[in-house]
Amino acid sequence: PEKALEVYDQAQRKKPNDATLAKRVGLCLVKTHQYKKAINYYEAALRMSPEDFLYSDLAELFLKLKNYSKAEGLLQRALDHGSASDLPTLINDVKFLILLGETYKNSKKELVVETLSKALDVQTRILKRVPLEQPDMNTRQQQVASHICQQLADYYSEEKDYPNSLKYYKEAILYADMDNKVLLKLTHLFLIMDDLDSCEAHCRELLQDPRNKDKATMVMADIMFQKQEYEKAIEYFRQVLHKTPDNFTVMCKFIDLLRRSGKLADAQQIFDMALEQSSRTTLEPGYNFCKGLYSWHIGQPNEALKYFNKARKDNDWGQRAITNMIQICLNPDNEIVGGEVFDNLEEDNSVLGEKRDSEKLGVRTAEKLLKEFHPRTTHGHKRLIMLQCYCLMATRDKGNIETALSTLTEMANTESSSKAYEYLGFIMEKEQSYKDAAENYRLAWEYSSESSPAVGFRLAFNYLKDKKYVDAIDICRKVLKAHPTYPKMRKEIMDKAQTNLKP
Repeated sequence: PEKALEVYDQAQRKKPNDATLAKRVGLCLVKTHQYKKAINYYEAALRMSPEDFLYSDLAELFLKLKNYSKAEGLLQRALDHGSASDLPTLINDVKFLILLGETYKNSKKELVVETLSKALDVQTRILKRVPLEQPDMNTRQQQVASHICQQLADYYSEEKDYPNSLKYYKEAILYADMDNKVLLKLTHLFLIMDDLDSCEAHCRELLQDPRNKDKATMVMADIMFQKQEYEKAIEYFRQVLHKTPDNFTVMCKFIDLLRRSGKLADAQQIFDMALEQSSRTTLEPGYNFCKGLYSWHIGQPNEALKYFNKARKDNDWGQRAITNMIQICLNPDNEIVGGEVFDNLEEDNSVLGEKRDSEKLGVRTAEKLLKEFHPRTTHGHKRLIMLQCYCLMATRDKGNIETALSTLTEMANTESSSKAYEYLGFIMEKEQSYKDAAENYRLAWEYSSESSPAVGFRLAFNYLKDKKYVDAIDICRKVLKAHPTYPKMRKEIMDKAQTNLKP
């Protein structure tokens, strides 16, 4: 690029009003990371020759540098012209509106839909004329319309407005989806919406496309996972990991699936495959996170902490690693957190001194780790609040516990949080209000997609105490189907409930 820059620069001096040369110089400056110089160059070129492609190049550079106000001002200037009906102007206006929509995504979210809808309106007008006036451009302009619909669908999906997201993904496919990438996004949306049948139907279509087969296989694994068809899910995950043993995102899901299926011993083979792939695997944060997860699930909390610690500074895995480290510090045995907090509030002397010292150390370590937790999403902020509450509960201080409970009650009512309902279930259980406890555990069970055997155990236990024997047996069967060896479930709850049902 440096040599090309020198050549273009010399040519541009001979032809200072040549916008095409100005564009090439600008692109070379960007490629060599001379951003400030590139901005000055583009601005000078625009003053001499206000060509549309110079506007879009400079706007893209402002977006790259996250200078959204400058990008907005420039694009508004480019769009500020009288009424135009010629195709080249309309095509450029659409490009500017798409870039403006991208700018607003990062600065003025409330204007995204309005801007992209306007772009789609103009593009619809273009599509009506192109087949007659410029038929060779028809395919390209169909792709532009598809791109705008995708942008709208992505935005609505982020805002959790799934019906509108669905509408625009379908529109995008009607315009153009040469590589099935939109169809892949649509399957992910159906998965989020819990429309597993539609998701599976589209996924089977994608499995026939070699370009998307691996990604479709991962979605199929998720579908089977949600349908609780664990054997099929394991097989799909295994297919992906045999091809890409270092896909740690899939490995993480696979370990969770093996845990639910009572087959954690199978995880060792996957770790061995990853190690064979590269000698540097042990340095990968994703690998260490997965090893930590595995160690935690097989009851080795200290080993788990060691592995999570190796992942905690990483951008992708760090926050999850810290979350798990905090939970281990507060609750090394990986039982439901919190129940023991309500025991012996008034009689701390009955707690063994050594155990209490260990708990205090765990709380102090968790509080230190909490300072490293910097959430970047709404979900992350909710997780931070939950972790702060865990720390408060673990202190066993009555005032701290009441503060945490107040926060958890509010969260349970407004956020439908599984963990918050779990805690509230504990409180009701300790007060021997088994009916209310069962209701909170039922909500925790529901909002965790019936995936936590520990919550299932507490729910079945409280149904038993509330003399709802049929409900207790039903929950026991669900838990034991996924976790056949779950401790005490059969003997302490299921057998007792069945005995009480007999006349």
